[in-house]
Amino acid sequence: MRTLSISAAKAKLNELVDDAARTHEHVTFTKNGAPVAVMISADEWESIQDTLFWQSQPGIREDLAQADDDTATSNTVSADDLRTRYGLPPVR
Repeated sequence: MRTLSISAAKAKLNELVDDAARTHEHVTFTKNGAPVAVMISADEWESIQDTLFWQSQPGIREDLAQADDDTATSNTVSADDLRTRYGLPPVR
């Protein structure tokens, strides 16, 4: 993560934006030596928003824990069985 003062970042804004989009590098902006803002790529922001949405859904943590337990104990249904159950054609 890079840290720059706002005044130093102004001269490099295009470069910082390109780097954030290309490398997903975070940039912390400071004012009077204190962090005041962070720049991240739009893709990363969208991913964070998706994660926050799903983590805010009631019961999601329990559902994920149950899915982990089911996977660990092989309490699963094969893709072929699901296709048969729901009348979908087999994968070729």
